[in-house]
Amino acid sequence: MKRVGRGCGVNSRWEKDGLADLEREIWKGLGAAVRRPKDPWRTPVLTTRADGDARVVVLRAVESGVRELEFHTDARSPKVMALERDAGVTWVFYAARWQVQLRIRAWARVHVGDAEAAAAWERVPESSRINYSAGPVPGTIRSGPGAAQDFREGMLAHFARVRTRVERIDWLWLGPGGHRRATWEMDDGEWIGTWRVP
Repeated sequence: MKRVGRGCGVNSRWEKDGLADLEREIWKGLGAAVRRPKDPWRTPVLTTRADGDARVVVLRAVESGVRELEFHTDARSPKVMALERDAGVTWVFYAARWQVQLRIRAWARVHVGDAEAAAAWERVPESSRINYSAGPVPGTIRSGPGAAQDFREGMLAHFARVRTRVERIDWLWLGPGGHRRATWEMDDGEWIGTWRVP
């Protein structure tokens, strides 16, 4: 196979003729993004179906065996309120160096103040915990960039672990030898992969 690009971004990683091999490569790439802060898939866009709002989140955990992706947020944020109305989300990942786009539909479960949240909180670095310490709710208007900040204990109470169960993956590779597209989705309780016209 001809290699194009450098390092972990070589395009040859996507030149798979089997759907099972390709899906393994996708999950491998997602898992690597959790460990690599500069990975292009580390900061995808997440859209909540309830309000159609989109925002960048940080991919915090991947469990391929149960098809789960995870992010963290403030439990009082608008996205959590949207998930309470409708748990449907769409993740969009794009890596320009690989010329690969992933669109992933999933169902979210929000964990606040339970064992799941506490377990994830233990892995949050001390330097990041301050993000959950603001007294006012996220989005509250204030007089300046750092004004009226209320730092206090009880940060865990503001922390939400959001685990999403993947229901559909749409992979698109804008490869040099021709574009390729494939999808995987639940069909009558079975996870099915299909090649698609790009």
